[in-house]
Amino acid sequence: MAAVREGAEVTLTALFDREAMTATETEVDDALTEGVRVLNGVMPIGLIRNGDGRAVGFSLLVASLTKKGNSYPAGGNRV
Repeated sequence: MAAVREGAEVTLTALFDREAMTATETEVDDALTEGVRVLNGVMPIGLIRNGDGRAVGFSLLVASLTKKGNSYPAGGNRV
């Protein structure tokens, strides 16, 4: 959360629903209170870079999990 305090936009991505995340409820609530954006049910697939090559964003796909817990893109829907 230090990055948020320094003015960065911070996004946490998770394959799981909030209830299934390994973070405690308090940790998630603290992050949200600090301004961290939480996106559940997505998988990062690439970085978006500016002209200087610095990462300025990322591409995501909606994700699903198999019964064994393996992730896969769900229909190829980009977020």
